[in-house]
Amino acid sequence: MFLGMLDRYQQDAFMALAMRLVLSDGTIHPVEKTLLKIRTAEMGSGVAIPPLELVDMPNLGLFNTRASRVIVMLELYVLAYSDKFLCGSEVPILDELAEVFSFKEADLVPLRAWAQGQTPFSLRGWNLIHVDQQIPLD
Repeated sequence: MFLGMLDRYQQDAFMALAMRLVLSDGTIHPVEKTLLKIRTAEMGSGVAIPPLELVDMPNLGLFNTRASRVIVMLELYVLAYSDKFLCGSEVPILDELAEVFSFKEADLVPLRAWAQGQTPFSLRGWNLIHVDQQIPLD
């Protein structure tokens, strides 16, 4: 939803973080796959993830404003809550980012709440656009 506000380098780093997050449990679930498609479409073609950034943390220094850091956390929380709860393998990734970005717990509460509310809307929107590729919402 907000990824268009990031520059190309930030978008690449975001996609590396998103892939790390969704792969943290060893599989990409259909809902996660759809949400990744939505985010990729939003950013347009040309997003590239250097393979090393899937293994090592991407350059988080690229997110040098509070706005860019909030965007990353909001979008990652949407992915994390796609199955209605945080998976145990996702928590350390999100916690590490929150620490690096200097977010306190009080900062994260509204971000999580927004993401939990936004995730179903993103999926419903996808279903409205792609009636031939419906994603179960339950």
